[in-house]
Amino acid sequence: NPDGSTTTTRKNQATGAVTITTKWPDGSQTVVETAKDGTITSTEKAKDGSTVKTVQNPDGSSKTTVNRADKVTAETTIDRRGKAVAQVKLPAQVTQEAQRSNKAILLPVTEMPVTSGGLISVTVQTSSKQPVKVELPVLQPEPGTVAVILHPGGAEEIVKTSVLTQQGVLFQVSDGAVVTIKDNSKYFSDANSHWAKDAIGFVSARELFQGQTASTFAPNDNMSRAMLMTVLARLDGMDTAGGQNWYDKGMAWAVEHGVSSGDEPERDVTCEQMVTMLYRYAGSPSAAGSLAGFPTDAVSVSDYAVFSMDWAMGSGLLADADGGLMGPKDSVTRAQAAVLLMRFVERAL
Repeated sequence: NPDGSTTTTRKNQATGAVTITTKWPDGSQTVVETAKDGTITSTEKAKDGSTVKTVQNPDGSSKTTVNRADKVTAETTIDRRGKAVAQVKLPAQVTQEAQRSNKAILLPVTEMPVTSGGLISVTVQTSSKQPVKVELPVLQPEPGTVAVILHPGGAEEIVKTSVLTQQGVLFQVSDGAVVTIKDNSKYFSDANSHWAKDAIGFVSARELFQGQTASTFAPNDNMSRAMLMTVLARLDGMDTAGGQNWYDKGMAWAVEHGVSSGDEPERDVTCEQMVTMLYRYAGSPSAAGSLAGFPTDAVSVSDYAVFSMDWAMGSGLLADADGGLMGPKDSVTRAQAAVLLMRFVERAL
Protein backbone atom coordinates (compact mmCIF):
# COMPACT_ATOMS: atom_id res chain seq x y z
CA ASN A 1 0.00 0.00 0.00
CA PRO A 2 1.10 3.64 -0.50
CA ASP A 3 1.64 4.08 3.25
CA GLY A 4 4.15 1.24 3.34
CA SER A 5 1.80 -1.36 4.75
CA THR A 6 1.11 -4.69 3.12
CA THR A 7 -2.27 -6.39 2.81
CA THR A 8 -2.78 -10.09 2.32
CA THR A 9 -6.13 -11.75 1.58
CA ARG A 10 -6.64 -15.45 2.04
CA LYS A 11 -9.69 -17.67 1.71
CA ASN A 12 -10.03 -20.96 3.52
CA GLN A 13 -11.50 -23.28 0.90
CA ALA A 14 -12.71 -25.72 3.53
CA THR A 15 -14.61 -23.26 5.77
CA GLY A 16 -15.22 -20.37 3.39
CA ALA A 17 -13.68 -17.88 5.84
CA VAL A 18 -11.87 -14.87 4.36
CA THR A 19 -8.94 -13.40 6.28
CA ILE A 20 -7.48 -9.98 5.47
CA THR A 21 -4.19 -9.14 7.18
CA THR A 22 -2.63 -5.68 7.06
CA LYS A 23 0.86 -5.12 8.46
CA TRP A 24 2.53 -1.74 8.99
CA PRO A 25 6.27 -1.00 9.03
CA ASP A 26 6.18 -0.18 12.76
CA GLY A 27 5.13 -3.74 13.60
CA SER A 28 1.45 -3.12 14.15
CA GLN A 29 -1.12 -5.18 12.29
CA THR A 30 -4.84 -5.77 11.81
CA VAL A 31 -6.36 -9.15 11.05
CA VAL A 32 -10.01 -9.32 9.98
CA GLU A 33 -11.63 -12.71 9.48
CA THR A 34 -15.12 -12.98 8.00
CA ALA A 35 -16.70 -16.39 8.51
CA LYS A 36 -19.19 -17.96 6.13
CA ASP A 37 -22.04 -17.35 8.61
CA GLY A 38 -21.25 -13.60 8.75
CA THR A 39 -19.29 -13.57 12.01
CA ILE A 40 -16.49 -11.00 11.82
CA THR A 41 -13.45 -11.32 14.06
CA SER A 42 -10.96 -8.46 14.00
CA THR A 43 -7.72 -8.37 15.95
CA GLU A 44 -5.65 -5.21 16.16
CA LYS A 45 -2.11 -5.37 17.46
CA ALA A 46 -0.32 -2.09 18.22
CA LYS A 47 3.41 -1.58 17.98
CA ASP A 48 3.64 -1.61 21.80
CA GLY A 49 2.18 -5.13 21.87
CA SER A 50 -1.32 -4.24 23.07
CA THR A 51 -4.21 -6.02 21.37
CA VAL A 52 -7.90 -5.46 20.78
CA LYS A 53 -9.98 -8.42 19.61
CA THR A 54 -13.61 -7.93 18.60
CA VAL A 55 -16.07 -10.62 17.55
CA GLN A 56 -19.20 -9.30 15.83
CA ASN A 57 -22.00 -11.82 15.49
CA PRO A 58 -24.67 -11.85 12.78
CA ASP A 59 -27.40 -11.08 15.36
CA GLY A 60 -25.74 -7.75 16.24
CA SER A 61 -24.11 -8.88 19.48
CA SER A 62 -20.38 -8.54 20.00
CA LYS A 63 -17.51 -9.19 22.39
CA THR A 64 -14.37 -7.07 22.67
CA THR A 65 -11.28 -8.13 24.60
CA VAL A 66 -8.53 -5.59 25.31
CA ASN A 67 -5.02 -6.38 26.55
CA ARG A 68 -2.97 -3.22 26.94
CA ALA A 69 0.79 -3.10 27.15
CA ASP A 70 0.52 -1.84 30.75
CA LYS A 71 -1.35 -5.08 31.68
CA VAL A 72 -4.74 -3.33 31.93
CA THR A 73 -7.37 -5.75 30.60
CA ALA A 74 -11.02 -5.35 29.69
CA GLU A 75 -13.78 -7.49 28.27
CA THR A 76 -16.95 -5.89 26.92
CA THR A 77 -19.98 -7.89 25.80
CA ILE A 78 -22.82 -6.19 23.92
CA ASP A 79 -26.05 -8.07 23.36
CA ARG A 80 -28.24 -7.63 20.28
CA ARG A 81 -30.36 -5.01 22.09
CA GLY A 82 -27.32 -2.82 22.67
CA LYS A 83 -26.88 -3.43 26.40
CA ALA A 84 -23.23 -3.70 27.35
CA VAL A 85 -21.50 -5.36 30.30
CA ALA A 86 -17.78 -4.83 30.86
CA GLN A 87 -15.14 -6.17 33.22
CA VAL A 88 -11.98 -4.10 33.69
CA LYS A 89 -8.92 -5.12 35.69
CA LEU A 90 -6.30 -2.55 36.69
CA PRO A 91 -2.95 -3.89 37.94
CA ALA A 92 -1.65 -2.51 41.24
CA GLN A 93 1.34 -0.91 39.53
CA VAL A 94 -0.93 1.08 37.23
CA THR A 95 -3.23 2.30 39.99
CA GLN A 96 -0.36 3.21 42.28
CA GLU A 97 1.31 5.29 39.59
CA ALA A 98 -1.98 7.03 38.78
CA GLN A 99 -2.51 7.85 42.46
CA ARG A 100 1.01 9.19 42.86
CA SER A 101 0.69 11.46 39.82
CA ASN A 102 -2.99 12.32 40.47
CA LYS A 103 -3.90 11.22 36.95
CA ALA A 104 -6.91 9.34 35.67
CA ILE A 105 -6.76 5.89 34.08
CA LEU A 106 -8.66 5.66 30.81
CA LEU A 107 -10.78 2.52 30.93
CA PRO A 108 -10.39 0.50 27.70
CA VAL A 109 -14.09 -0.11 27.07
CA THR A 110 -16.30 0.60 24.09
CA GLU A 111 -17.46 4.19 23.81
CA MET A 112 -21.18 4.19 24.56
CA PRO A 113 -24.12 6.50 23.91
CA VAL A 114 -26.04 7.74 26.94
CA THR A 115 -29.74 7.24 27.63
CA SER A 116 -31.92 7.93 30.64
CA GLY A 117 -31.44 4.36 31.80
CA GLY A 118 -27.77 3.79 31.03
CA LEU A 119 -26.55 1.28 28.44
CA ILE A 120 -23.40 -0.02 30.00
CA SER A 121 -22.34 -1.44 33.34
CA VAL A 122 -18.66 -1.72 34.12
CA THR A 123 -17.13 -3.68 36.98
CA VAL A 124 -13.76 -2.16 37.88
CA GLN A 125 -11.13 -4.08 39.81
CA THR A 126 -8.62 -1.46 40.94
CA SER A 127 -6.22 -3.57 43.08
CA SER A 128 -6.26 -0.68 45.59
CA LYS A 129 -7.82 -0.01 48.99
CA GLN A 130 -8.09 3.67 48.09
CA PRO A 131 -10.40 5.20 45.44
CA VAL A 132 -8.86 5.45 41.98
CA LYS A 133 -9.52 8.19 39.45
CA VAL A 134 -10.78 6.73 36.16
CA GLU A 135 -12.17 8.02 32.90
CA LEU A 136 -14.95 6.15 31.11
CA PRO A 137 -15.37 6.81 27.37
CA VAL A 138 -18.84 8.19 26.56
CA LEU A 139 -20.30 9.25 23.23
CA GLN A 140 -21.32 12.94 23.28
CA PRO A 141 -21.72 13.51 27.04
CA GLU A 142 -23.97 16.39 28.15
CA PRO A 143 -24.02 18.44 31.40
CA GLY A 144 -26.60 15.98 32.73
CA THR A 145 -24.39 12.94 32.08
CA VAL A 146 -23.34 11.37 35.38
CA ALA A 147 -21.56 8.30 36.68
CA VAL A 148 -23.70 6.02 38.80
CA ILE A 149 -22.61 3.31 41.26
CA LEU A 150 -24.81 0.20 41.05
CA HIS A 151 -25.08 -1.38 44.49
CA PRO A 152 -26.17 -4.96 45.20
CA GLY A 153 -29.94 -5.16 45.30
CA GLY A 154 -30.40 -2.56 42.58
CA ALA A 155 -29.79 0.64 44.55
CA GLU A 156 -28.19 3.44 42.51
CA GLU A 157 -25.82 6.11 43.83
CA ILE A 158 -25.06 9.13 41.69
CA VAL A 159 -21.38 10.09 41.79
CA LYS A 160 -21.83 13.76 42.61
CA THR A 161 -18.22 14.59 41.77
CA SER A 162 -18.26 13.02 38.30
CA VAL A 163 -17.17 15.57 35.69
CA LEU A 164 -17.17 15.66 31.91
CA THR A 165 -14.07 15.40 29.73
CA GLN A 166 -13.48 15.43 25.99
CA GLN A 167 -13.51 11.62 26.00
CA GLY A 168 -16.27 10.93 28.51
CA VAL A 169 -16.80 11.09 32.27
CA LEU A 170 -14.14 11.36 34.98
CA PHE A 171 -14.77 10.10 38.51
CA GLN A 172 -13.29 8.12 41.41
CA VAL A 173 -14.13 4.47 41.93
CA SER A 174 -13.51 1.90 44.65
CA ASP A 175 -12.25 -1.64 44.05
CA GLY A 176 -14.96 -3.95 42.75
CA ALA A 177 -17.49 -1.19 42.12
CA VAL A 178 -20.05 -1.61 39.35
CA VAL A 179 -20.66 1.64 37.52
CA THR A 180 -22.81 2.91 34.70
CA ILE A 181 -23.29 6.17 32.85
CA LYS A 182 -26.67 7.75 32.38
CA ASP A 183 -28.43 10.99 31.57
CA ASN A 184 -29.90 12.42 34.78
CA SER A 185 -30.84 15.79 33.27
CA LYS A 186 -33.61 17.82 34.89
CA TYR A 187 -35.81 20.19 32.92
CA PHE A 188 -36.49 23.69 34.24
CA SER A 189 -38.48 26.05 32.05
CA ASP A 190 -36.71 29.14 33.42
CA ALA A 191 -33.20 27.74 32.83
CA ASN A 192 -33.55 26.52 29.24
CA SER A 193 -32.10 29.71 27.73
CA HIS A 194 -30.31 31.07 30.79
CA TRP A 195 -26.62 32.01 30.56
CA ALA A 196 -25.87 29.47 33.33
CA LYS A 197 -27.83 26.66 31.66
CA ASP A 198 -24.92 24.20 31.58
CA ALA A 199 -23.97 24.82 35.22
CA ILE A 200 -27.60 24.46 36.31
CA GLY A 201 -27.77 21.20 34.35
CA PHE A 202 -24.55 20.05 36.01
CA VAL A 203 -25.56 20.68 39.63
CA SER A 204 -29.15 19.50 39.25
CA ALA A 205 -28.17 16.26 37.46
CA ARG A 206 -25.84 15.48 40.36
CA GLU A 207 -28.75 16.27 42.71
CA LEU A 208 -26.77 18.91 44.57
CA PHE A 209 -29.40 21.55 43.80
CA GLN A 210 -33.13 21.03 43.63
CA GLY A 211 -35.57 23.20 41.74
CA GLN A 212 -37.72 25.73 43.53
CA THR A 213 -40.59 23.75 41.99
CA ALA A 214 -40.74 20.62 39.87
CA SER A 215 -40.35 22.68 36.69
CA THR A 216 -38.55 25.89 37.78
CA PHE A 217 -35.04 26.52 39.10
CA ALA A 218 -35.36 30.24 39.96
CA PRO A 219 -31.83 30.99 38.70
CA ASN A 220 -32.01 34.71 39.47
CA ASP A 221 -33.20 34.30 43.06
CA ASN A 222 -30.57 34.86 45.71
CA MET A 223 -28.90 31.88 47.33
CA SER A 224 -29.30 31.63 51.10
CA ARG A 225 -26.67 30.45 53.56
CA ALA A 226 -28.97 27.53 54.39
CA MET A 227 -29.14 26.52 50.72
CA LEU A 228 -25.37 26.54 50.41
CA MET A 229 -24.81 24.53 53.59
CA THR A 230 -27.33 21.97 52.35
CA VAL A 231 -25.70 21.77 48.92
CA LEU A 232 -22.24 21.19 50.39
CA ALA A 233 -23.61 18.54 52.75
CA ARG A 234 -25.07 16.72 49.74
CA LEU A 235 -21.75 17.02 47.94
CA ASP A 236 -20.18 15.29 50.95
CA GLY A 237 -22.62 12.42 50.54
CA MET A 238 -25.07 13.29 53.31
CA ASP A 239 -28.82 12.72 53.11
CA THR A 240 -30.22 16.14 54.01
CA ALA A 241 -33.90 15.18 54.02
CA GLY A 242 -35.86 15.56 57.26
CA GLY A 243 -35.50 17.81 60.30
CA GLN A 244 -37.78 20.44 61.80
CA ASN A 245 -36.53 22.92 59.19
CA TRP A 246 -35.62 21.76 55.70
CA TYR A 247 -32.02 22.92 56.23
CA ASP A 248 -31.42 21.51 59.73
CA LYS A 249 -29.32 18.51 58.65
CA GLY A 250 -27.25 20.53 56.19
CA MET A 251 -26.60 23.22 58.79
CA ALA A 252 -25.64 20.65 61.43
CA TRP A 253 -23.20 19.08 58.97
CA ALA A 254 -21.65 22.48 58.14
CA VAL A 255 -21.13 23.34 61.80
CA GLU A 256 -19.71 19.89 62.63
CA HIS A 257 -17.19 20.07 59.78
CA GLY A 258 -16.17 23.68 60.40
CA VAL A 259 -17.57 24.86 57.06
CA SER A 260 -19.87 27.44 58.64
CA SER A 261 -20.89 28.74 62.04
CA GLY A 262 -24.51 28.06 61.12
CA ASP A 263 -25.51 31.63 61.92
CA GLU A 264 -28.31 33.38 60.01
CA PRO A 265 -29.17 30.44 57.76
CA GLU A 266 -31.98 32.23 55.95
CA ARG A 267 -29.88 35.26 55.07
CA ASP A 268 -28.50 35.71 51.54
CA VAL A 269 -25.01 34.31 51.13
CA THR A 270 -22.45 36.75 49.76
CA CYS A 271 -19.66 35.97 47.32
CA GLU A 272 -16.95 36.05 49.99
CA GLN A 273 -19.04 33.90 52.32
CA MET A 274 -19.65 31.25 49.65
CA VAL A 275 -16.01 31.23 48.63
CA THR A 276 -14.99 30.88 52.28
CA MET A 277 -17.29 27.89 52.76
CA LEU A 278 -15.85 26.24 49.65
CA TYR A 279 -12.33 27.03 50.89
CA ARG A 280 -13.02 25.40 54.26
CA TYR A 281 -14.69 22.42 52.58
CA ALA A 282 -11.51 21.98 50.49
CA GLY A 283 -9.43 21.83 53.68
CA SER A 284 -8.18 25.45 53.71
CA PRO A 285 -5.41 24.94 51.11
CA SER A 286 -2.67 27.48 50.50
CA ALA A 287 -3.69 30.40 48.32
CA ALA A 288 -1.94 30.63 44.95
CA GLY A 289 -3.86 33.60 43.55
CA SER A 290 -4.44 37.23 44.41
CA LEU A 291 -7.06 39.94 44.06
CA ALA A 292 -4.32 42.49 43.36
CA GLY A 293 -5.63 42.94 39.84
CA PHE A 294 -9.00 44.02 41.22
CA PRO A 295 -8.09 46.76 43.72
CA THR A 296 -11.67 47.92 44.28
CA ASP A 297 -12.80 44.44 45.21
CA ALA A 298 -9.63 43.65 47.16
CA VAL A 299 -10.11 46.48 49.66
CA SER A 300 -13.72 45.47 50.31
CA VAL A 301 -12.93 41.86 51.25
CA SER A 302 -13.53 41.05 54.91
CA ASP A 303 -10.43 40.02 56.87
CA TYR A 304 -11.71 36.47 57.40
CA ALA A 305 -12.16 35.98 53.64
CA VAL A 306 -8.82 37.29 52.31
CA PHE A 307 -7.12 33.89 51.98
CA SER A 308 -10.22 32.19 50.62
CA MET A 309 -10.78 34.89 47.97
CA ASP A 310 -7.11 34.70 46.93
CA TRP A 311 -7.46 30.91 46.75
CA ALA A 312 -10.60 31.22 44.61
CA MET A 313 -8.79 33.52 42.17
CA GLY A 314 -5.85 31.13 41.93
CA SER A 315 -8.17 28.17 41.44
CA GLY A 316 -10.07 29.85 38.62
CA LEU A 317 -13.39 29.80 40.45
CA LEU A 318 -14.04 33.51 39.95
CA ALA A 319 -12.50 33.96 36.51
CA ASP A 320 -14.90 35.32 33.88
CA ALA A 321 -17.81 34.97 36.28
CA ASP A 322 -21.06 36.43 34.97
CA GLY A 323 -23.28 38.80 36.88
CA GLY A 324 -20.72 40.49 39.14
CA LEU A 325 -19.49 37.55 41.16
CA MET A 326 -16.31 39.49 41.87
CA GLY A 327 -18.21 41.78 44.28
CA PRO A 328 -17.20 40.23 47.63
CA LYS A 329 -20.21 41.66 49.46
CA ASP A 330 -22.71 41.00 46.66
CA SER A 331 -25.42 38.42 47.20
CA VAL A 332 -24.94 35.31 45.07
CA THR A 333 -27.80 34.15 42.87
CA ARG A 334 -28.67 30.50 42.49
CA ALA A 335 -27.29 30.58 38.93
CA GLN A 336 -24.00 32.10 40.08
CA ALA A 337 -23.78 29.56 42.89
CA ALA A 338 -24.29 26.77 40.36
CA VAL A 339 -21.39 28.09 38.26
CA LEU A 340 -19.08 28.36 41.27
CA LEU A 341 -19.97 24.88 42.49
CA MET A 342 -19.50 23.31 39.05
CA ARG A 343 -16.05 24.87 38.77
CA PHE A 344 -15.23 23.76 42.30
CA VAL A 345 -16.14 20.14 41.56
CA GLU A 346 -14.30 20.13 38.22
CA ARG A 347 -11.11 21.46 39.80
CA ALA A 348 -11.35 19.15 42.81
CA LEU A 349 -10.68 16.13 40.56
